[in-house]
Amino acid sequence: MPRGATTGQKKNSDGFALVLPIIGIFALVIVLGGLLWLAGQLSAVLTGNGWPASSGENIGNIVKLWAQNPGDPAAAWLAVTGARSGPLWLILFIFLVLLSPFGYAGFRGVQFALNWRRRRESRRFRLGFASGNEIRKTLGVAAMRRKAGSVRPSTKGKKNVDPKQVGFYLGRDVRSRQEIYGSVEDVFIVLAPPRQGKDVHFCAPYTIDAPGAAIVTSTRADAFTNTYAMRAKLGKVLVFDPNGMTNWPEKYRWSLVAGAENPRIATSRATAVIIGAGFSTDGAGAFYTNASISALRMYLHAAAVGRKTMRDVMRWATKPTSPEPVDILRHAEAAGAAVKGWGASLEALANGEAQMVGATWSKLVQALACFSDPNVLDACSPEPDEVLDMEEFLAGQNTLYILGKEQKGGGVAPIVTAMMEDMFDQIRKIASKMPGSRLDPPLTVELNEAAHIAPMPNLPGYMGDSGGFSISLHVYLQSLSQARSKWGVHEAMIMWDNAAIRVIMGGAGNVEDLEDVSRLMGEVRDPSGKTSRHEGRRVLSPEEIRTLPFGTAVVVARASRPVEVSLTPWWKRKDAKQIGAGKSKTEKMVLQYTEEAERHDPAKQYMAQLAAGGTGAPETPVARPEAVAPPPQFPVQPMPIPHQQPFPQPQQPPLPQPQQQWPGAQHHQQQPPWPGAAPQQGMPPQGMPPQGMAPQGVPQPGAPYQPAQSPPAVAEHPFGVGYPAAPDSEATMPIPQYMPWQPPAPPGTDTR
Repeated sequence: MPRGATTGQKKNSDGFALVLPIIGIFALVIVLGGLLWLAGQLSAVLTGNGWPASSGENIGNIVKLWAQNPGDPAAAWLAVTGARSGPLWLILFIFLVLLSPFGYAGFRGVQFALNWRRRRESRRFRLGFASGNEIRKTLGVAAMRRKAGSVRPSTKGKKNVDPKQVGFYLGRDVRSRQEIYGSVEDVFIVLAPPRQGKDVHFCAPYTIDAPGAAIVTSTRADAFTNTYAMRAKLGKVLVFDPNGMTNWPEKYRWSLVAGAENPRIATSRATAVIIGAGFSTDGAGAFYTNASISALRMYLHAAAVGRKTMRDVMRWATKPTSPEPVDILRHAEAAGAAVKGWGASLEALANGEAQMVGATWSKLVQALACFSDPNVLDACSPEPDEVLDMEEFLAGQNTLYILGKEQKGGGVAPIVTAMMEDMFDQIRKIASKMPGSRLDPPLTVELNEAAHIAPMPNLPGYMGDSGGFSISLHVYLQSLSQARSKWGVHEAMIMWDNAAIRVIMGGAGNVEDLEDVSRLMGEVRDPSGKTSRHEGRRVLSPEEIRTLPFGTAVVVARASRPVEVSLTPWWKRKDAKQIGAGKSKTEKMVLQYTEEAERHDPAKQYMAQLAAGGTGAPETPVARPEAVAPPPQFPVQPMPIPHQQPFPQPQQPPLPQPQQQWPGAQHHQQQPPWPGAAPQQGMPPQGMPPQGMAPQGVPQPGAPYQPAQSPPAVAEHPFGVGYPAAPDSEATMPIPQYMPWQPPAPPGTDTR
């Protein structure tokens, strides 16, 4: 439309806006005058004067006379109609009664007018959305059945295949009312801020409807309680719950060490742990991050070939110079069981510059901080017979729930990240051996809160090829900004590009993200004339995307125009009663297991005993090692060094009691340590310990010297806490005990 026409329309609308208030005022005056006349007429009837002979034509004269004498309206009626009206108060009362419905109607009218001006333009007939025919070809039931034979070979040749056996229900198109689905080979990415219903609309239904095995990650227990009962009817259910969110008895335990004898697996797990802890291989700290990955992979490799556990890895990580992992690697290298050179590399890394070692092991210890929780350490220390048979798991409708709390430091995200990386590696190998390199039945992976609990470094790549293995990968994020923050800008773009189905829910608050999504949906020519001929109009503006109501989402498939869909929460499904009953039963069981775990918690029992007035001490006293005295400290005295002869180390021969003299002692002057050296003041006599220290239990002169009894040896705890070592420990070297030393009194002094 020409710009001149648009300008003319604007002028006409401005003129109409000026006339409209004048018309409104005129109408208001007429209505109020009519109500006053009617009130006067009715007051005359109520006072027994009958209905005055007047009509609407007399309103003007009555009002004019009444204005001359406001306190006596009856005179005005008498002069015009020949009949008296009621008193003033009665007329006003009737007027207010009559005005009430008109006032309410006027209020509602103004409210309607304002709402009309603020109304949203209906999108039902807006151009730019996918047509019904387009949906049938790409996202409808017929489209799923056409793909059935290729995405799931076991359904080839079958007719009327249930679309939920080869796809996942997304919702209904708000325009054509068609059901739309995404195929099991389509990777989903769901953008949903908190409390927008991604669990009830997508995660829970997809877990229940998974045609094969399912792996579900979540930071909340409701992902488990909502679906456990339904999945337990179909197959075996396991729960990896290191934080004790459910205390479920059917536990799954996974070892970070088992399998790390393979250097590729050790490297993959080390990378996943460090990256999962929030450290990046890009930027200023990349050098130390890569160094910590190298240290951890060699620790895991040493633990695997040396038949050690995560407790040993934790112990090594708290003491970088520990020779044990280096010795294990070197012995294994000699036998051909370890990677050549890893032992020397670990030793060189641990004995490098102080800044390098400190920064490297600082990141390593932070990444392994979650193992300081005994429950987490136990969850990652399975018995040899607890290994999950992945082929058996994938063969049926079995379910693995992976639960972990979201927290900044000490969270289980590094463990879950490494676990998921390891599982994806196994699953892809198994799929490669199957017909068409596809899992049948397909595997469903629900990565709920992926950025918080499973930020796999290789996730962008998995999103690109999982569909070819019939792995239904569904990634749930709060926003695109969250993906950029966790994986980086480039990797986040790859994730967005590799997603075949993109689901956008309302509630987002990042302008940049909203603008990107709005531009993705495209533009159309505006037939209303609100934009110029050369400008397009967004299918959905950023503001419209942000304000999508709860239960509504926009689906952008790879080769289709956007579809606005009405979602179905699990409580509106046909099996909602079964799901609700199972949910209630599971929640009661979780509460029961949690209360039982709290009753048997040693820490709570100890605190309860203290609260009851007990000492909290065990029946058998705990053996405490005596405090180990610090090593002797020799005073530093400035002295001339005439040559490069080494300074002789002090000796500790048998000594008399400190109060007695020794042969040849005349004063507190140390004999020169070498010929020509001047005596040094303040030094202890030759053969004596340094100033301030003397052996404990010194025998009488002439008696053979016996070293003091050493305290129990102190071994190193994996978390840096000392505890008494076993009797056969190598750390049982006798350590002399020292007590403060006083110089002997000069000859002739009474020492009694």
